[in-house]
Amino acid sequence: MLDSETTTFLTTMRDSIESKLDSNAREQRDNVRRVESTLSDLSREMGEQTMALQNHKDDDNHNFAAIES
Repeated sequence: MLDSETTTFLTTMRDSIESKLDSNAREQRDNVRRVESTLSDLSREMGEQTMALQNHKDDDNHNFAAIES
């Protein structure tokens, strides 16, 4: 049987470790949310840029066709 000082020490250490694990888990969830948000923003921006490039290409094709005729 452990003496009360050892039991108290081990309980305190366990509580401290559990608290640190909980804190790390929250931090990791926050990091995942930030990464997901950034990826979503980048995906939306790439879509907008792709549409702008397509519109520019369409304009160039129209201008080239007008020059040829």
